[in-house]
Amino acid sequence: MPVAAYIDAAVLVAHAGESAAAVRCRLTTDRYAAIDPVFVLGEGRALLGNVPLAALLTAAGETPIAELMLEHAVHVPAIASREEAASIAIRANATCLAVLDHGALSI
Repeated sequence: MPVAAYIDAAVLVAHAGESAAAVRCRLTTDRYAAIDPVFVLGEGRALLGNVPLAALLTAAGETPIAELMLEHAVHVPAIASREEAASIAIRANATCLAVLDHGALSI
């Protein structure tokens, strides 16, 4: 069964132009299944990169997310099997993977 069938949409996402303070504010008001890393999305939910939680928490409030972003987010295609996703996560030492459907974050 494709990994897309197991998606938990309750992950923290941000847009490149948002401030660190705005994203941190959502941590206190919303519930998430995963908050590390924060996935950074562009137009059409395209995955631009991610921000490690430690970087988000220690950044000055006015810092744009784009300045904190790492461009190479660990991800898998929505059609990947659970085994493929697990293998990628293990190799990258990732606790959370972005699942992409045609380049956009799947929800």
